[in-house]
Amino acid sequence: MLVNGLVVAEDWDDLISGVLLRPIDVDEHGQTGPKLGVWTGTLPNGQIAPGSALCSDWKDMSQKQEAGRGVSSEWGMYWSFVDNSECGGELALYCIEQ
Repeated sequence: MLVNGLVVAEDWDDLISGVLLRPIDVDEHGQTGPKLGVWTGTLPNGQIAPGSALCSDWKDMSQKQEAGRGVSSEWGMYWSFVDNSECGGELALYCIEQ
């Protein structure tokens, strides 16, 4: 569920199924943003993306590591992973709680 109350997935299995009920396109303030790249580090099934170093657990974005990124406007598998990008880029970060 997004912070504005809209449901993205009914449960964990639905979340990792590859298709969401709606995109995760709302920020922590409940505002819908433009199509953005989002750090995830994972494939849609929740596994770490191949080649993803997770930017040293998201603590050091200056290193020349790579991490998986998704796209906030996507409903399908690209919500979680479209490619790996260098950790120096400024992207949003999904916070998911089950």
